[in-house]
Amino acid sequence: MSEFLGGSAGVFEFIHAGGTMLLNDQHQRISFQTFTEPIDTTSGTISWRQYAAGLSRWLCTYSGYNNGTASPLGTADLKALKAAFGTVRYSPFGTITGSNRLYGAALVTNVEQTYPYDDLAAVRIDWQGSGILFEDVW
Repeated sequence: MSEFLGGSAGVFEFIHAGGTMLLNDQHQRISFQTFTEPIDTTSGTISWRQYAAGLSRWLCTYSGYNNGTASPLGTADLKALKAAFGTVRYSPFGTITGSNRLYGAALVTNVEQTYPYDDLAAVRIDWQGSGILFEDVW
């Protein structure tokens, strides 16, 4: 089984009307989920449900740390993220020619800030994809 580590080479960006947020340094986890809605096509005397593929959608979730300044993930970025629409772009191995990337238009649907006592201040951001999630290379 082949395995790889995410980490310091990855580039995560949110490009929106206010500019480009580079969210590499503070990230802990980045995930992309794709879903296909099932359409129930069962009819007649069939005793088992049958399905066809319906519309697809994708989500992106980012977990990271608030560094206590204006950027990245400080007060200015968190304010700009609320209900922002733009492009999410992630390159897990960097932006060298031939490296993988995922990107697509998305709407910020959730910004969660956690301030535990005597621990790191965490941030979670959720994006709902709008249209296709592109997967290609630089």
